[in-house]
Amino acid sequence: MARIGAQRTLSVGALVAVLAASFLMLPSTTYATSGVAAAPAHFTFSRYATVSPSSGWSFVSGQFAGGGRSDVVGYHPSDGSVWVGRNTGSSFVFSRYATVSPSSGWSFVSGQFAGDGRSDVVGYHPSDGSVWVGTNVE
Repeated sequence: MARIGAQRTLSVGALVAVLAASFLMLPSTTYATSGVAAAPAHFTFSRYATVSPSSGWSFVSGQFAGGGRSDVVGYHPSDGSVWVGRNTGSSFVFSRYATVSPSSGWSFVSGQFAGDGRSDVVGYHPSDGSVWVGTNVE
């Protein structure tokens, strides 16, 4: 028998979502649930920062500022500002890293695109289908 899945339950307030089912692959082509109960998972939330303006932001995570912790990049379409929130372990300390133009309409993802071990961002703008790499030079 080979285990091909696991059950995880996420509890946040009243929200309960089953993320995956637990299955065992039996020697034949029959599949059955394992019946293994997973311990309920949960998050304990702590405020790390407050951004202004309070709405309209989009965020991606990565290791942008070093230090071994996941940081965040925040983009706000009102002025095209791109900020890095350095994770101190108890807060995010934000610094403006870039400004994109046009200011609104961008989508961002993070990854190691430059191959130097640091997280970068890729921005896509639908007006002309352009895809841009924001190389982290921290």
